[in-house]
Amino acid sequence: MNSNHRILVVEAEHDFRQLTAEALMGAGYQVETAFDDGEAWVALQSSQYDLLIIDQFMPLVSGLELLQKIHTSGIELPMILVTGFMTIEDFIRHPYLKRVKLIFKPCSFE
Repeated sequence: MNSNHRILVVEAEHDFRQLTAEALMGAGYQVETAFDDGEAWVALQSSQYDLLIIDQFMPLVSGLELLQKIHTSGIELPMILVTGFMTIEDFIRHPYLKRVKLIFKPCSFE
């Protein structure tokens, strides 16, 4: 059981956020969710997580910008970026992405 492992899921799309959270909770993880970068930043400042799952496209600030903010703040945790589109140029422009795992949309919860 993974009940001691806490995951923060940051996803603007309500249905995908809920499905992701439910799948992870079903696997025994503690899961909190955030709609956007603001909610995510508050959560990261007030709690400790074992994993961050973040969508690239959010309403105000992109997932890439939030990942950069996390990187420059010194917060250390494993991160997964969920994206429908990523280029080599993104990795060149954002070297901190080398530490980030990727999941490409569309994806299966299996």
